[in-house]
Amino acid sequence: LDKRATYKDKEMTWYPTDTGPDACTGKNHKDSDFFVAMGYDQYGDGGCCGKKLRINYNGKSAVAQCVDECATCPQYGQLDLTKGLFQYFTEGDLDIGVIHASWDY
Repeated sequence: LDKRATYKDKEMTWYPTDTGPDACTGKNHKDSDFFVAMGYDQYGDGGCCGKKLRINYNGKSAVAQCVDECATCPQYGQLDLTKGLFQYFTEGDLDIGVIHASWDY
């Protein structure tokens, strides 16, 4: 990962955590956990594993840990958020499906 990089207006989607263990630790997580899966081009060999990211959207900010690779995230800087994290930013609305937010670490 690039040191102290900031990514602006990046696509963020959500995923259910019942799809199996994450790529970084092999652990399963709860939907309420604040974790992200990083797009496959940026994930590479797992350099993001364990890193904490700060995500900013619509006046809200949250810290989440990178624990997985998003195989369906082609955009560099794109993140897939756990349901709980996505709902934190969207007032509980999963139907929005996609938000564009900024993040850094």
